[in-house]
Amino acid sequence: MSFSADQNRGAKGGTFFYHSFPRAHAGEDVVNRGLSILECAAKYGLVLAPEIVEWTQPTVAGNARNHHTVQQRICFTEISPWRVYRHSKMFGPFAIEWSIDALRRLGVIPVFYIPQALSSNPGLSSLGNSLVVQTFDSQSMADLLDNLNQVVTANPQLKIVTLRNSDPSGQIVNSVNVPATHIRDLLTYLSYRAPPFSMMRDVLQGVSGLFYPTENLKHNKYLDYYRQREWRLIGNISENGQSLTRSPTPNEALEIAKAGEEFWNKTISGGPHSFKRLDKALLYPTFRGSHILSTASRVIVPITAISKARRILDSYGINVPVSTIVGTLLRIK
Repeated sequence: MSFSADQNRGAKGGTFFYHSFPRAHAGEDVVNRGLSILECAAKYGLVLAPEIVEWTQPTVAGNARNHHTVQQRICFTEISPWRVYRHSKMFGPFAIEWSIDALRRLGVIPVFYIPQALSSNPGLSSLGNSLVVQTFDSQSMADLLDNLNQVVTANPQLKIVTLRNSDPSGQIVNSVNVPATHIRDLLTYLSYRAPPFSMMRDVLQGVSGLFYPTENLKHNKYLDYYRQREWRLIGNISENGQSLTRSPTPNEALEIAKAGEEFWNKTISGGPHSFKRLDKALLYPTFRGSHILSTASRVIVPITAISKARRILDSYGINVPVSTIVGTLLRIK
């Protein structure tokens, strides 16, 4: 058994990245929905969907701090071609394949899996959660410094800055007046030979989009997520200061919703966050002037959809091969 040159391009050991879709619902026509998603990607690019992830940090006082973060991402799995069929049973019969090198150039990063606190005799199992939540604390501090810097920079004549702390209900619990010149001197000291506060905040925010639990302990499936070997493209990716992701226009959002109205129009909630999933979606349309799908190795579809998939890609000028899962298996000589 050996790999063809086509199989092995850009990927040692013959593995590739796959984004599979759609997860089937009972009784639905999964082929038509898969074609709708493929056409949406061909027309607008990759769609990054939001998710709210909850983290719980135990405290010395014996209670818990809960933090909820909004992650905007699209997910990929690194597997060998002959495993695509089994993978499709859970994640969907359509897939877009990238070589390892090609997707890494787009900015894909592996998920940072964080162990959850055990419910009985936890020991130090909550250490991972503590690291995550305190990363969010650092992000909040960088955000405060950036806001303060913007205030004194935008108002050079400002003499006094009123600093206020408020509790979760919005009630002010502390207020102090500080001479603006003192704040400017402090910010000058803190920013010496350091990146802008806004960059520090954005980096920490980006990292927060890569944290994910190793498992869902409510279902008692230890390391279940960890074993999925997930990689992600996350929101707010930029190159040379230019953002590569953007929010969809109202018309684009309507088209995206048609590819899965139950999913995109669902309101998701967690902590202070509550929004319709579509409202926080992002698009990754192009990379260095080329359509994002043109960077893929090929598109894999059910055999009954191969002609329609080819027409969809051709209509948007995307020249990548289309094959079936059976075709994937036959690529092994």
